[in-house]
Amino acid sequence: MSAMHIDPDFLIKLIGLSNVLEQQINLDHGLRELATMTAHLLQVNNCSIMLIQEDEEVAAPVLRVYAYYGDLPAVAQQESVRLHQGIAGRVASSGQPLLVEDVTHSEFAAVARRSDTANPSLIAVPIWLSNRVIGVINVNNPSDNRCFRQTDLNLLQVFARFVGKSIHVVQLQNLLNSRFLQHAIAVDSRSSGAASPPAINPDPAKLAKIVAKTVYRELTDAGFSPPDILRTATEVIHLFNQSLEKHKRRAEREESR
Repeated sequence: MSAMHIDPDFLIKLIGLSNVLEQQINLDHGLRELATMTAHLLQVNNCSIMLIQEDEEVAAPVLRVYAYYGDLPAVAQQESVRLHQGIAGRVASSGQPLLVEDVTHSEFAAVARRSDTANPSLIAVPIWLSNRVIGVINVNNPSDNRCFRQTDLNLLQVFARFVGKSIHVVQLQNLLNSRFLQHAIAVDSRSSGAASPPAINPDPAKLAKIVAKTVYRELTDAGFSPPDILRTATEVIHLFNQSLEKHKRRAEREESR
């Protein structure tokens, strides 16, 4: 198969890739644009971005699809992948990229999702934020039917670095825009005896614990009893579920356009 043709405006488009998320208020929408742009730059028909999140049911981190370009079965959109499992799970747990020239004759033949195309090659690379993996980018089905080579892998790793940095910037911007989170971090810092507030950490799991402790402490100090605090938390969860449902319906409408 022929090698991928490099667009002469590649560097300009790469800079544009790095600015996509920073220009978006909504992270999900920005990730969808990144998946689309990555697919166009790499000349592939399918691209998906998976991020790691904690799954309370299995009490372990899992990968879930947050954005994709091209055809992706509905079951795959809702599926969670444990680390160490499958192609994306191995990449996320090891932190090492994976290029498979022919998945049908590889150790992943039984777990790989196959599209209608006859092209058997795929690439999956980790998305890094500082020194930890926060997700995986997967691409397959090259539009020119070439088999992926090292050049494609190198380019996708560059894209993944830009995606990780962009996600970091968006999370920091959202934190800086939230006075409550700033207050929660400051309160947590004082309670732990730190001389000054720590650097903002965009890890959702850590932030959730800080916010939960701060809310509990503030409600307790305000005279709320444990049953009152429980009712308050239940109402917050109810409002959150309503917001998620509205967001899901809006996303479905945008996808159907």
